[in-house]
Amino acid sequence: DTSAFRDLMIYYHINNYRNHMKDLGYDSLGHSQIVVDPSGETEDNSTFYAPSGGSPGKIYFGVGGEPDAEDADIPTHEYTHFISYSACNNCSSNGTERLSLDEGTGDYFAASNHISISNYNWQKIFPWDGNNATEQWYGRSCAISDTYPTALNPFQDEIHLCGQLWSS
Repeated sequence: DTSAFRDLMIYYHINNYRNHMKDLGYDSLGHSQIVVDPSGETEDNSTFYAPSGGSPGKIYFGVGGEPDAEDADIPTHEYTHFISYSACNNCSSNGTERLSLDEGTGDYFAASNHISISNYNWQKIFPWDGNNATEQWYGRSCAISDTYPTALNPFQDEIHLCGQLWSS
């Protein structure tokens, strides 16, 4: 059952990341409850939703294209948003540069997790879901040579592309 596989992928990678954070001494970050749904988005996009109105935070994984829950980089990237929110729950709304920093941090930790499994194409973020020749979207890289702040203008303030500056 592909649903069971997605559940297992999400559980393994988030639990592994959570334990790594605890080992580093960051036990209080991400310590609150979060709802995770490996098939929560119908499009090819995964999203972290901050807690609201007493409800816990949520991470919903997209099922369009290759299901996002099947790419080990994506649970790590999305859980990093939760960790970032736990560290400073009002910071992610502080402009393009702060949002880019959040995206780049998620990409950096996704690549770090990826290289701990295999060093094949480690610099390509989301290699299963993106970064392949048959898809419309080629993913992102955490090995670009552009520099801050000159590279911000060509990226036109698109937070995911600007985030590559930080992850690289």
